[in-house]
Amino acid sequence: MPQGPRHGQGAGDAIRLEPLGKYAQNGMSTAGAGESQSGGLHNKRGLYSHGDGNSVGIVGSVAVCSQKRALAIATVVFASLFTISLIIAYAGPQNECPCIANEGNGSLQGAGPSTTTPTTPTGEPCPWSNLRLPHTLHPIRYNITIHPNLTTLHVKGQVTIEFAVDEDTNFIVFHAKNLTITDKSMLDGHGRQMNITRFLECPSLQQVYVEVEEAEGAHLTPDTPEDQQGSGGDGSGGKSTTNGAEGTTKKKANSKKRKKGSKNHTDESSKKVTSTPPPSTTGDKKRQPLRRTGGVYVLALRYSYRLSRELEGFYLSSYVDGSGEKRFLATTHFEPTYARSAFPCLDEPHLKAKFKLSVFRDRFHIALANMPVEATEDAGFYMGTGLLRDDFQESVKMSTYLVAWVVCDYKSVSKQTARGISVSVYAPQHHLHRADFALSLAANLTAYFEEFFGLPYPLPKQDLIAIPDFSAGAMENWGLITYRETSILYDPNETSSAAHQWVAIVVAHELAHQWFGNLVTMRWWNDLWLNEGFASFAESVGVSWACPDWGVADQFVVDKTQPALRLDALPSSHPISVGGREDGNGDGDDGVKDPSQIEAIFDTISYSKGAAILRMMEDFVGEETLRAGLSHYLHTYAFGNADTDDLWTSLSLSANHTINVKAIMDTWTRQMGYPLVTITREGRRKFRATQKRFLLSPNSPNTPSYPFTSSSANFSTITMTIAHTTPTPHEVINSPFGYKWYIPLTFHTDLDPGAPNLVWMNMTGVSIKVPVPGMPEEEEEVVTEGATTTVPSEEEDKHEVKWLKANVDQQGFYRVMYEPQELWDSLVNAILKDHTSFAPADRASVLDDAFTLCRAGLVNATLPLRLSMYLMKERDLVPWSTALEHLQSWSRRLSAAAPYRLFCRFVRTLLAPTAQALGWEDKGLHITRLVRSEVLTSAVLAGVETAVEEAKQRFKAWMDRGQRVPPNLREAVYAAGIKYGGYKEWLYCWNRYNTTTVPSEQKLLLRAMGMASDPWILQRYLLATLDRDRVKPQDVKGALGVVAAASPEGQFLAWRHLRAHWNQLRDLFGGEEEGVDVFEEGTSADGVPLAGTPMPRQQTLLPTSPHPPPAAPFALGGLVSTVVSNFATEYDYREVSLFFEGMDLGGGRRSVEQSLETIRLNAQWVARSEEDILNWLEEHFDSSDRSRGR
Repeated sequence: MPQGPRHGQGAGDAIRLEPLGKYAQNGMSTAGAGESQSGGLHNKRGLYSHGDGNSVGIVGSVAVCSQKRALAIATVVFASLFTISLIIAYAGPQNECPCIANEGNGSLQGAGPSTTTPTTPTGEPCPWSNLRLPHTLHPIRYNITIHPNLTTLHVKGQVTIEFAVDEDTNFIVFHAKNLTITDKSMLDGHGRQMNITRFLECPSLQQVYVEVEEAEGAHLTPDTPEDQQGSGGDGSGGKSTTNGAEGTTKKKANSKKRKKGSKNHTDESSKKVTSTPPPSTTGDKKRQPLRRTGGVYVLALRYSYRLSRELEGFYLSSYVDGSGEKRFLATTHFEPTYARSAFPCLDEPHLKAKFKLSVFRDRFHIALANMPVEATEDAGFYMGTGLLRDDFQESVKMSTYLVAWVVCDYKSVSKQTARGISVSVYAPQHHLHRADFALSLAANLTAYFEEFFGLPYPLPKQDLIAIPDFSAGAMENWGLITYRETSILYDPNETSSAAHQWVAIVVAHELAHQWFGNLVTMRWWNDLWLNEGFASFAESVGVSWACPDWGVADQFVVDKTQPALRLDALPSSHPISVGGREDGNGDGDDGVKDPSQIEAIFDTISYSKGAAILRMMEDFVGEETLRAGLSHYLHTYAFGNADTDDLWTSLSLSANHTINVKAIMDTWTRQMGYPLVTITREGRRKFRATQKRFLLSPNSPNTPSYPFTSSSANFSTITMTIAHTTPTPHEVINSPFGYKWYIPLTFHTDLDPGAPNLVWMNMTGVSIKVPVPGMPEEEEEVVTEGATTTVPSEEEDKHEVKWLKANVDQQGFYRVMYEPQELWDSLVNAILKDHTSFAPADRASVLDDAFTLCRAGLVNATLPLRLSMYLMKERDLVPWSTALEHLQSWSRRLSAAAPYRLFCRFVRTLLAPTAQALGWEDKGLHITRLVRSEVLTSAVLAGVETAVEEAKQRFKAWMDRGQRVPPNLREAVYAAGIKYGGYKEWLYCWNRYNTTTVPSEQKLLLRAMGMASDPWILQRYLLATLDRDRVKPQDVKGALGVVAAASPEGQFLAWRHLRAHWNQLRDLFGGEEEGVDVFEEGTSADGVPLAGTPMPRQQTLLPTSPHPPPAAPFALGGLVSTVVSNFATEYDYREVSLFFEGMDLGGGRRSVEQSLETIRLNAQWVARSEEDILNWLEEHFDSSDRSRGR
């Protein structure tokens, strides 16, 4: 087996890495026959040369002809071209090759692929135009050498990709984005140089197409028996398998014939992208240069690029150390499709390989990677600095998005698990004492997850590192987990309980990924939930084990279930498992192909709904069965890939096939949305449950009929066009199950409020008879649609059910409606009378359903208002978190409506007793500290007078005398100082924000400063968020969100800011254009931008260039949603839709569409409910003591 190039020695090699010329034989150019020595993707001769370099003519000859002959030839040529053009124009396209401008018809909720044929920079059509790579080969090993310069930001790299062929071909396609490839070379399985005849860049696909041919005389050497036996040394004949210790991906050669003339095609029956050689002129199958029996091939590339300033790929980050000096580091973030911007690779998750990495670095830096350092060698000097080269151990097989390396000057703390796994946390020196909690937790959870999943952690070390600039909360790179600083650093004297819990949650989430996602990876991104849903579920399991008194399991409903229910009720949602495996799509990638579509599914559905349905499944299969099934799944597909059906198979096996897990769970993963279960009374103890899809969209055909309508909120005349838009709410998105579910319906009643009862709704309705505790078992009536059983009469039954609560502890992923109104009234009355007879999660569930059904128009607004009155006696976190989410949303939507002031007074009435009962001493259990912080902050913002005065006094003592504020009271105190103070208070917090080195304190201050009441201050604050040196891009969304949520004035300022600075925000979040520092001029003495200062680069609301602007990055979609989601008028809807009309929103498209849906819902809810809310408040509240709660 040919080995990859060895790393160079000494100074010269450190600069130019390994010369690819060592692959040339007999003086042959490394660029391949027919290519210029300069190489690169943009060398025209290299792009268009075919053959051995003599295709133009005999070297050294000069062709000469007469003038008349030349004119004759020219005339014939032009006439021929004219004739051909006419034929083409009128005959239409005849190319049946689906690789050109035909990428299938699947798309993510209607986001179809571009109909424009991808081209090279010179305008030539890309020979391979499918977004997915061909299934003709798989990588075995990458040898990567990287030399980043943190001063010049220049990166030099070299990679050799060893690969085996699964289907004979003459070309390969790999991913590369914004890389300058300067040299290339390829060896066959015998170590012979191959000729590269075409080397084409396809920027729109982020791909490079390479055609090769065998060197002269190579065809005389037959493939050896060893080659025919297999390639890659695994005896698999070039095929990979999903089973076994190495678990590579099994592929079958496509036996179907393609149509003549097609260079590559998509088999319509399997949708697998394949390549078939063209027929030879002799009638025999032409021998392809890349063959299954050819052994291991090696592609070697040398390339360069600049370190990115965006938070993706290989990028630059910085921090300020304890002495105030700015220091730099370089780090990676490759998920989902950014590895291709750091090194050429086959960047698809199922194409796993081993990675051997070498990194050049300065002597005062360290280098970290997935695996431990194997050797460090002196590499000479470069630009006057001594260089070292770290060679890392070869990794296990893994996907490209999990590769990681960091060059920094950090220090570390370490400990070992009982099995000897080294666990370390890396951070800047001045933060190192804040890493102790994460280190201890990571070591303990690594051991716990080994036992929980039944598989040992397969790497020799586990590093966790704090990254100052990081877009996500963390990234699960195998063996080198990267974290945002606020997600890993904890200071007991400075960090609140909520921030403390967040660190634990994120650490547990990423460690769970080491098994779910890293060891076993989804085959394609359409099953992303297998990674993220499981990690979101396991994080709760891990933290509940490590910190049992925190009540994390109880908080699951507000952290995961309820946010997922809110989003999944919109028509623009998507199934957990995107794309249908049984709809003729063999790749299972329908609608999730290009990077923007892949980014779009990193959302609440994949994370939180995935976790919620796993929690529901655990409830009906049992914890032991679930653990056994997960262990079987991990053992079976270790080091390989799997899909959702593979998981269901393992779980069915663990349940001894007593439960058809696939049949049940497919209804939850393969169709979007969830059911509304309606409970109706049929007798004293008889109830009937029916199901229908719940949808928050009054104009959708799948929507329940609403009893409330309003002509003042009619949007039927509004039209808009968003590039790559989803189907409008009027379009029916079909479901393979007709929007019916297998529902594990749980309930309890006043007759037995203890253990829940369970009845299955098998995609139908069901009627049940409530059992009576202590009475003999009776034959109970069970009625399903189309089938009825006989039961004893109920005439003499004296046990009548007064109330029934379905979906116990909100374990199920569905909502519950009670009919008639008396059923609702009896449940509400029971909670008002004694709320402690219901578990906190049940109280939260009733609140969540009541408010949401009101928004849908299924219940009157007076129902959630009356239910909320019990909150004056509520002291638990989960119900209060649920209630505050809805009460604050109502407040923002009603800000321009008649009941607004009365409603604000009503909220103060609810908050005041609990705020007083919890007090201002930072004491008690962890969960008590959490609810105290949340309630006091809400009381301050709502204007509860006693809370405001106490918080203002504490803020003044902190600002004037430096009196310490306990961490769990800081948000309430800072909010009071900013909201009810002036510029002096705001500027004090701004200066503290710029001087503190505590990440959690910075985040808290940034949030508080957005709560100012003065529009002038808010305008300065918003302008400051455009400067990445003052506010990190990762924090901008949170900053704008606070401004938009804190007051009606702030909401309109945030929206105006978003429109006015759209282009800067696009650049800030990773647009194609290079961002600029917009505050080089026009800042005040305190470093805050002056409101109204002319900007160095003016922006227009809509693009005026004839060339369309680059697509908006994924993060901007979330920013739009944060700013506009509480708009509630028809005018708002028109304004937002017109601004985005025709704009290419890239990965943020779905979020913008969901925002527009939300605005419509808000406006219709206000029009429908405004009068009811006003009347109820005037009748039940306004006549009472108006000073109450002040």
